[in-house]
Amino acid sequence: MTLVLFSSRALAGVAQSLIFVLLARQVPSSLLGWVSSFIAIGTFGVSVCDLGVGTLLLRVHARSAKSEKQAAILQISAYGMLVLSAALAVIFGIAYTGKFSWPSAILLIFWLATERNSETWLAMAIAESRHAVVAGVVLVRRLLPLGAFVILLARRFDAVFAFAIAQAIGGLIGVIIARVSLSDSFVRTPRFRSAASVIRESRPFWIAVASSQSRELETSIVSGFLGGADAGLYALGMRLIRPFQLLAVSLAQASLVAHTRDGGRRARRAASRIGLFAVAAALIALVIAQFVPWTLERVVGSQYVHASFVVQVFLVSASFISLGSPLASILQALGDERMVAQLAVSAAASATSWCFIAGASHNLGLLAFGVSAIYVVKFWALEIRLLILSHRGHVKGDVRV
Repeated sequence: MTLVLFSSRALAGVAQSLIFVLLARQVPSSLLGWVSSFIAIGTFGVSVCDLGVGTLLLRVHARSAKSEKQAAILQISAYGMLVLSAALAVIFGIAYTGKFSWPSAILLIFWLATERNSETWLAMAIAESRHAVVAGVVLVRRLLPLGAFVILLARRFDAVFAFAIAQAIGGLIGVIIARVSLSDSFVRTPRFRSAASVIRESRPFWIAVASSQSRELETSIVSGFLGGADAGLYALGMRLIRPFQLLAVSLAQASLVAHTRDGGRRARRAASRIGLFAVAAALIALVIAQFVPWTLERVVGSQYVHASFVVQVFLVSASFISLGSPLASILQALGDERMVAQLAVSAAASATSWCFIAGASHNLGLLAFGVSAIYVVKFWALEIRLLILSHRGHVKGDVRV
């Protein structure tokens, strides 16, 4: 059934890339940059307002399906998405009015909030190995918007508005399916002390997730220094490697559950395999990268050929950047979430600083190369940390449920 989970994530990733390519073909690169910048801020905001409870729920539920903390986690997630929606509306009013329409912005906000909420609920399905539920929700959230977007474009809808409608439909249907399917998977009565305990316990997860998601702000920084057109080129590079990242998310979630349950006895072998696979995938990507300029011109359009180097850099580094997630999850399962948070903060701070430095020099290729190098270093830091920890047979703690 794990194959079902990975296959659904892979297909969803391809669908997500396709819908973004279709949008890129319909709008100027400058408009694509502004829309991508707003989505990037929203994606980062999701990780901040979620408080890390989604990752915590996965570990708590893997330990015990009857923990009273689960209802508190779901409640915190719902309130967090309400806060996110209000904050994004304010941000749009201040910085994006005139870039694209308010109705499109509201629909994009709704999509981001509902998708995150459904992802939090799916943590219980992953912990229970109900992979069919996860696969169904993931595919609905990606294939339904792709089909809706194509239909709306055929009906001559504005491209950005059609994109927002399609994503909002997928988000809504996805969260409904997740909630209905998993309504019997937790104890329903949250207690105040459980909520307070959850917030304290989720802090390292929150820091790690928010720091990792700070990568999404790179598009906004690029738009600030280099304008919407270059932001569109940068966003295209990031979005085209999204299928690899979604596969890594599935592997990370499965790893957190598996290594939480077995106490990390297989951690060293998992770390070695992930490291070898990352190197092999990077070598293959190096060959594939030679065909990027030709592919971009024919698939997306000549206006995006200038994104070739950015896409090549992201493609070659994608395996290292993506597979850092399962390494971090295994460390979290072993009770080393504080180290994961520290590495995430260090990488995020370094990458953000580099974005400002390279952005000020107006060199998009240099910016992409430097950021990728920072996250490759982070991957190897996680790899070495996990190998050392598993060699010692040391597990820092346990999760109270």
